[in-house]
Amino acid sequence: MLQTPSISSKILVFEKGQANLELLKKLFQTYGGLKDIQSTSYREFNDLLAKNLDLGGIFLGDYYEEEKDEMFAVIHLLQLQRPELPIFIRSENPARFDDLGPTIKQNLVFYQQIHESELNELIDKYILNMSYPTPFISGIQDITQEIISSILPIDGKEIQLFCRTPFLIRDRFLESDLFSLIRINSDWCNGYMLTEVIEQNLKKHFNDLPGAGTQLFSLHGVNDVLSEITNMVWGSIKGRFMECEELFSPGNVHIQIPIVVNGNHISFGGIYPQLCFRYVIFDQKQEQPLLELAQRFIFNITWSPQAFQEQLEYSTEIQDTGEVELF
Repeated sequence: MLQTPSISSKILVFEKGQANLELLKKLFQTYGGLKDIQSTSYREFNDLLAKNLDLGGIFLGDYYEEEKDEMFAVIHLLQLQRPELPIFIRSENPARFDDLGPTIKQNLVFYQQIHESELNELIDKYILNMSYPTPFISGIQDITQEIISSILPIDGKEIQLFCRTPFLIRDRFLESDLFSLIRINSDWCNGYMLTEVIEQNLKKHFNDLPGAGTQLFSLHGVNDVLSEITNMVWGSIKGRFMECEELFSPGNVHIQIPIVVNGNHISFGGIYPQLCFRYVIFDQKQEQPLLELAQRFIFNITWSPQAFQEQLEYSTEIQDTGEVELF
């Protein structure tokens, strides 16, 4: 049976009426995993849009008759700057949006009322439209935390590492200025894994470490450290979840080299969501985070969670029966 863990996604909402805002909030809470960011003016909406680069979707109320120019300007802006985001518009007369042109209008999702049955179907189709098995999610978290702890020493007392709730985004913007990208592939998934961090924060963390950490930084620098984390995480994921493929397909061996890039956005084409994790190194004594690393998985080529589940069950079976001995 395919189990899907709790995964969140941030939704930016523009509605002038408090009643509609409350209805959407209640619906998102009932659905589970959706976190609404509310705005009641176009100025507030634009400010929140600029500040939130990890969104899963946009919900707009129809104020065509009152503020057609402002509303159309917002839609044009979204299509220009955030084309990956699904835009939901509450409207009883979608035909009035024909003036936007067919190219823009075909990218809009219209609904008539804030009603659970109608919106749940649209959310499933356009926002949370990919499922991720629980063993895969927890495995990624365990592996990544173990590797970060080994590369960025953590004492486990005053300094601890934890992972925030996984979430989905569709934005192409990167929140950090340094990231490492690696191709991931198997019979059941094919895409990319990305690790990102703010470069100055990582440098500061190394500078604050005792001698061993400082030596590691001086020898390799932040780029190599980020590449090492990415490469080791992918190697461990492949070893844990794709080992059977390697055992029974000796020719299916690929050497992956992480690519480190400085930039502010990345796109993989299509409308595929990105599965994201945030790892926080936290100083309990000072009660503040010391460093955050973000991790994204984009399965834009192949994604078959059911095949993953079948392989996981088969892997457990052959290990239990002793048909294959793993070292």
